Amino acid sequence: MKECEHALGLGSRRCSRGERGDDLAALVIEACAREGTSLESGDIVIVTSKIVSKAEGRVRPQIEREAAFAEETVRVVAARDRGASLTRIVENRLGIVGAAAGIDASNTAPGTVLLLSLDPDASARALAAALRAAKAPPRHPARTTRATDEPAARLQGLRGAVRSA
Repeated sequence: MKECEHALGLGSRRCSRGERGDDLAALVIEACAREGTSLESGDIVIVTSKIVSKAEGRVRPQIEREAAFAEETVRVVAARDRGASLTRIVENRLGIVGAAAGIDASNTAPGTVLLLSLDPDASARALAAALRAAKAPPRHPARTTRATDEPAARLQGLRGAVRSA
C-alpha cells in the first residue's frame, strides 16, 4: 500500500468553496489541473460534506436553524445547557451521532447554515460516476469515493494512490 502522494484543498483560497449547482467532478478535475496532477485509476477522492452540501443547495437561513435541527434529529443523545447556549448531541436522520445534527454555520455565507446531504452515499456514487466519465481510467474505477464529515476529510481533498502490491 502506498501512502498519500498529494493532497489538495477544494475549499482553499485557490479553489472553490462550493456553491449551489457546482459540478463537483469538474471542481476536482480543475483543482488537480491547477496543481499539475491528475486522477489515476485506484485513486481515492475525499470531498468534505460541506462542499457537497453547498453544491446540493442544502443551505438554510440562520433563522431556520431550530426548524432544520428538528427536521434532522431522530433523537437527542445528550444535552448541556450552558446558560447562553445549549449544546446537543443527537442522532440525525442518517444515523450519525454528533453535535447539532450536523448543522454547521462555519465557512458559509453570513446568516446561513448548512445541512448534511440528503443521501451522502448517492452523492458519492454520482461523483465517482462523473469522475469516471470525465477521466475514463484505463484499468479499474476508483475504489472509493465518499462524501464524509469524518476528521480525515477535513483535508478537503485528497489524492493518494492505494494499490495492492
